[in-house]
Amino acid sequence: MRHALCILGFLLAFVHTSAQEVLKNSEQVKGFQRISQERVFLHLNTSLLLTGEYLYYKLYCFKVTEGDLSDISKVAYIELVGKEDKQVFKHKIRLEEGQGYGDFFIPTSVPSGSYKLLGYTHWMRNGSLSDFFQADITIINPYQSDQTGIQVANSVTTDSISDYRMNVSSTTRNDLNNLSNSGPLELSLLKSTFKKRTKVSFMLKGKNKILNVGGDYSISVRKKDSLQGSIPPRSFELIKPNNHIEIGYKQGQGQNVYLPELRGELFCGKVEAVNNDYRLNNLKVAVSLPGEHSFFDVVVTNSSGRFCFNIPGDYSGEQMVFQVISDHPERYLVSLRRRDQLDYGKLRFDQVDINSSLKNEILKRSIHNQIENSYFQFRPDSIASKSVKQLFDNKERKEFLLDDFTRFKTFKEVILEIVKNVSAQRIGKDDYVIKVKGYDYAARSELLPLIVLDGCIVQDHNALLQYDARTIEKITVLQHKLVFGPEVFLGVLLIETKNGNGYELLQNNSRASVTTIFKPQSRKNYFVQNHQQGGSNSRLPDDRLQLFWMPKFRLDSTIQAIDFYTSDVAGEFEIQIEGFTDENIPVSIRKSIFVE
Repeated sequence: MRHALCILGFLLAFVHTSAQEVLKNSEQVKGFQRISQERVFLHLNTSLLLTGEYLYYKLYCFKVTEGDLSDISKVAYIELVGKEDKQVFKHKIRLEEGQGYGDFFIPTSVPSGSYKLLGYTHWMRNGSLSDFFQADITIINPYQSDQTGIQVANSVTTDSISDYRMNVSSTTRNDLNNLSNSGPLELSLLKSTFKKRTKVSFMLKGKNKILNVGGDYSISVRKKDSLQGSIPPRSFELIKPNNHIEIGYKQGQGQNVYLPELRGELFCGKVEAVNNDYRLNNLKVAVSLPGEHSFFDVVVTNSSGRFCFNIPGDYSGEQMVFQVISDHPERYLVSLRRRDQLDYGKLRFDQVDINSSLKNEILKRSIHNQIENSYFQFRPDSIASKSVKQLFDNKERKEFLLDDFTRFKTFKEVILEIVKNVSAQRIGKDDYVIKVKGYDYAARSELLPLIVLDGCIVQDHNALLQYDARTIEKITVLQHKLVFGPEVFLGVLLIETKNGNGYELLQNNSRASVTTIFKPQSRKNYFVQNHQQGGSNSRLPDDRLQLFWMPKFRLDSTIQAIDFYTSDVAGEFEIQIEGFTDENIPVSIRKSIFVE
């Protein structure tokens, strides 16, 4: 609790400013240096991929001071970078109790070569790039003629191509390949050889009944073949002495620092005036994210027109709408601030050498991928549904489904004839404002209601009164007094259109600025094949090389069984388990099974 208050107190000094700020005095320096550094570990399903395969990852974020899963950052970032600073992808993932996961499909546009996978939080940018999680990734694209990203050695005569493995020069770390560090857990199998399309069951159990083995883990089962890249880092390496990170970042007064995303995704923007004589300080900016799961807030600018805000939960939209709350909002333009890119100049990429005798191995693996991808529609992953808190979920409301009433042409007619406790009040010759009666009917108030059309605030009441009501599906009325940041509203009108795109009218309105945002990755439930009689798609070809991926596995008891099915592919498969117990003891297990 004390640590959380320390972070909050530090952040309050920078509220409404920017994601990167200057330490202005000694108190800010002390608050900054008291917050723990973070470190990140990623469990990867593989470090070598062909075009058409998925890179799966699970991220664990820790505080350096206590060694616990971090409660500082609520967002992390994953980047795959190639030579010459070419970014293949950048993911934003939400963290829950210091954990998150995602995946990336390798498209045909990515050339063969050596790449770096980086994992970090915004707070970690106060350190150096060497503090980030880094892993060497090799990609082979057999569909492109340009193979300058890899070196192909001449074939050598041998009885078995398995003697010739891909060599990555500096980070193969063969000592780790044979190193066992399962921690307090062990993996138990009744047998190691299985038939095709057969159920495999293994047990995870504690080595010692006294030790608590409860914890969070991730599980991968994937085929091993002659194509092997660098060995990805393992969980027990995170706490090795030579990987020690100093506690607390050391920036001093006058230096720039990056703020932690403590309360969710951190966005920062700036208001600019169309004419220089318009003021920029203390402007109220309405932020809207339209969609099925929407977001709304009101923030205030500082003396230079800058502002920041957090989005703590899930949302569905990709376009953010900004409006300055003013009698003359058309005087201003609002934009999001782009974060500066990482400096990739210090990254070092391995030389990838492949023996030409592995050509048939690459061809065979590529055929498996093509077959599996052609049947992907029958084995799809699904988006993990989550209960999302909507605006005003806890408030009493009245809903009016307009199809239940006689249809009127304009919104003005609708509130006159159908919607109770809402009226249009004349304030000038041709000007009106919409009012909502509060629960204290006797009290008079000059406060206006918050009016939201498909997730976006509406300031032009005159235009709304003439809006075509035949496109509206539902109107919801709340009669409460509500506070959003610096703005107070009396009542709320939530207007939902039939096609949900009423906010698009605002894009052509000089009162609004619209921008596409960088969203977090959607959480998935990964498909699990079942070859029992009548099981999921059991009659289709099954060329899976990745038999199982479970990024979110919670072990609460001392013993637990995990099941998966083999495919039509024979050979050696490796079960990988990475994670950490509730006492922060690393667990890293490798065990092979064989499919005949």
